[in-house]
Amino acid sequence: MTMRAFLILALALVTAWPVGSEERPDRRFLALAQRFQKLYLESNPETATNLGDHRFDDRWTDFSPAGLEQTGRWQNELLQDLASIPRQELALANQVDYDILRHHLEASQWSLYELGEVHRNPLLYNPGPGLFS
Repeated sequence: MTMRAFLILALALVTAWPVGSEERPDRRFLALAQRFQKLYLESNPETATNLGDHRFDDRWTDFSPAGLEQTGRWQNELLQDLASIPRQELALANQVDYDILRHHLEASQWSLYELGEVHRNPLLYNPGPGLFS
């Protein structure tokens, strides 16, 4: 086979491969990670500001019962969506990120529902870090 024929065959195989498919685990995970990032920064505007994202500078973290319920809901939804992604089929770097994200979400859920940190830790309500980062 000549080099030209090989390149044409390789190009045909690459263009026929379903790389853009949304069902690929890595693409699904990256989309979920982006969704987490958006929801996390929106729910934690002080953190967003500290990271240089000023879209939410007009608000504080919502510790009201409705705000906590909304946070718990999106965290639970992300955990369920994360569980539907086959971890072992992800690229190695995404497997590590998958574990980090899952542990973060599980710890946040535990803190919210089991520990009840919002009812026990007055430092959560301290506006200082949000004002003087």
